[in-house]
Amino acid sequence: MLSDGLQIYRNGILIGDVDVPRHLKVMGYIAPYYYSYVVSDDEEERLYLYRFEL
Repeated sequence: MLSDGLQIYRNGILIGDVDVPRHLKVMGYIAPYYYSYVVSDDEEERLYLYRFEL
């Protein structure tokens, strides 16, 4: 899978710059995790949902 970058800011200050799967978009937060929208991989016929915490 190809990757993109995700920059994370807190109070206007950059606190993280990480590689994430291409087309990942953060959907929301349910403590303590952030969740992504579903990402599809058409070649492998799979769906992915990512979660992460800061």
